[in-house]
Amino acid sequence: MRSFRIKKATHWHELFQPEKIFRSLERAGAGKELATAVLGRLENKLTRGTSTADIATRVSLELDRLDRRVAARYRLRRAIMELGPEGYPFEKYVGKIFSHYGYAVKISQHIPGRCISHEVDVDAQKDGRRLMIECKYHNRRGVQSDAKVALYTWARFEDIRDRGAVVHGGGTTFDEGWLVTNTKVTSDALAFSRCVGLKVLGWDEPQQRGLQWIIESANLYPITCLPGLNAWQRRSLLQHDLLLCHEVIAQSARLSQIGFSTAAAAQLVIAARQVVGAEAPANLPTL
Repeated sequence: MRSFRIKKATHWHELFQPEKIFRSLERAGAGKELATAVLGRLENKLTRGTSTADIATRVSLELDRLDRRVAARYRLRRAIMELGPEGYPFEKYVGKIFSHYGYAVKISQHIPGRCISHEVDVDAQKDGRRLMIECKYHNRRGVQSDAKVALYTWARFEDIRDRGAVVHGGGTTFDEGWLVTNTKVTSDALAFSRCVGLKVLGWDEPQQRGLQWIIESANLYPITCLPGLNAWQRRSLLQHDLLLCHEVIAQSARLSQIGFSTAAAAQLVIAARQVVGAEAPANLPTL
C-alpha cells in the first residue's frame, strides 16, 4: 500500500501501518483472504491525515458487507465505549468478566477504611485472594488513565488495608489492589503501579494479555457489539443485567418479558450467536 501518515486519537501523527489492521482483523476472526480483501478495498479510500477513528469506521463498513460476525467482533473497543455515558455498566461488565474467570464477585460495595469509607467498584474473591478493583471507564478515544488515577486507587486500597490490619490484628481486608480500564495507561501510571504493587489491567496492558485479550480469549463480547442494536434495546438489556452476548443466548426466554417482539428476539439471538461463535474457548488464562 501507499506510504502516508495518519492522525491518532491523541492528535499525534504516525505512519500508516496496514499490518496493524491485518492483526486486528485476525484477532476478530478474519482469515487471511478476508483481511486482505478489506485492506484492498481501503487502499484507494485512505489519504494523508485520515484519522484512526475514520479508518476504523471504514473497516467496519467493509466488514459489514463481507462478514457481519467479524464486523461485530472488530468493533469491540468502540462497543465498550457505547455501554453508556456513565461508568456503572462498565463496572458490571468487569464484574462479569472476573466472575467468568471463577471469582465470587460483588459490585459497588461500601467498605470502611482506616480514615473514611470507600465505595469499591468490584470486590472479587478466588482461592483465598480478595481483590479491590477500581474501574476507570472512558467513552472517548484518545483518553488515557494517568498517574492521578493510579495514585487515587492505591490510596483507597491502603486505607482499607490499614483498617484491616488494625481491626483484624494484622490481617487484611483485601490482598490486592487492581486498576481496570478500557483505555491505555500512561507510562507514569504504570511506573507508579509497578513500584507499589498495584495491578493494572488496561486495554493493552499487560502487553498481549490486556483487557482486549482477556475478553477475546473467553468470547465475553458485550451486547453493544451486536449489529443494528438500537438505543431502546441497548438500554433495556443493560437494565435487565444482560450485558454479554452469550447471556442473550442463554437467557433468550427473558427477551419477550423485557418487551422484545418474537421477531426482534429471534434476530437478536441469531446476531449474538454470530458474534460468540459455535464453540466455547478452552484453557482460559488465569486472572
